[in-house]
Amino acid sequence: MKNAVKHFLFIPLLFLLSVSASAQDDDKKFDNLMEYGIHSHDNGAYDEAIHYYKQALAIKPKSGMANYEIAYSYSMKNDKKEAIKYCDLVLKHGEKQSHQLAYILKGNCLDELGKRKESIKVYKKGIKECGDYYLLHFNLGCTYVNDKNDKLGEEAFIKAIELNPFHPGSNYQLGMLGAKYNRPTHTVYPLLYFLMLEPQGKRAQTALATLRFTLSPKISEEEGGKTVVHIILDDKSDFSMVDMMISMIGASKVSSKDSIVSESESFKKEISEVLSVVILDKQEDKKTNIWRSVYFPLFKALAKSEHMEAFCYYIRQSTDEEAQKWLDENQDKVKSFVGWFNNFYAKE
Repeated sequence: MKNAVKHFLFIPLLFLLSVSASAQDDDKKFDNLMEYGIHSHDNGAYDEAIHYYKQALAIKPKSGMANYEIAYSYSMKNDKKEAIKYCDLVLKHGEKQSHQLAYILKGNCLDELGKRKESIKVYKKGIKECGDYYLLHFNLGCTYVNDKNDKLGEEAFIKAIELNPFHPGSNYQLGMLGAKYNRPTHTVYPLLYFLMLEPQGKRAQTALATLRFTLSPKISEEEGGKTVVHIILDDKSDFSMVDMMISMIGASKVSSKDSIVSESESFKKEISEVLSVVILDKQEDKKTNIWRSVYFPLFKALAKSEHMEAFCYYIRQSTDEEAQKWLDENQDKVKSFVGWFNNFYAKE
């Protein structure tokens, strides 16, 4: 009987070993299928990617990762309704850490389908469940703007920047909204900051063009051929003095006779003046908003630093061959400037 007992005791042990080995095999197969799917997706083969993901889903039917990747591939092949279906499966069965991206993707799909009120509800639900995640606020802001509600869009972008000042898209969208309403301070500083984060690409080119327009003189011609230079004076603005000074920087170009100065020198002079006017903001120390807590302290320090030249070339590299040439020839200065920027907030 002792032998029988010993032999019987091996049965559950062997069963557990068998189950454990089987689970490990399933995990490996699942991981491989997900890897194949991601590779196919990255190569634009979305149907093939979905095929692999669904095979992975057969192994782990409630996997948030697999359901999300299926949703993402459907979204990329412009099947937004099917993408939403799989986002809902993530939110129903998936791990909590997968919910943030599912809310974002679902909100994006609804926005692109023109269902913006539903999209806004999804983002708000995501924020309520997942907490203040900057990309939820950023995407909420984009949908508000698409829904013609720029004020709430601006508030959402500001919240995203408060949560993550280093997110390029939030700074870019905030600056472009400022330009839409001809608010110099709300335009110039977010876009200059954006260009430090993302100095290349189409958005960088648009940001530079918008900056140049904002800093250009605003001129009209009255009857009799009289030229009028317009200065922005808005007593209701939180930054009325800074707005006025930025306008005057543009206006000063009209009477300037310094035509022999190079484009690079002219740009550096102009940007130096833009950065120096933040000292006119008498409430800077109160840090009541991101201009006073993020932008002004940085640009005030930059204006006094040894990095102005590198900064001016760095942010122009997307449109200026001379700037790119300077950057290539002055790698040490570029590295020093980038290091200074990356370490600036760590000092505060």
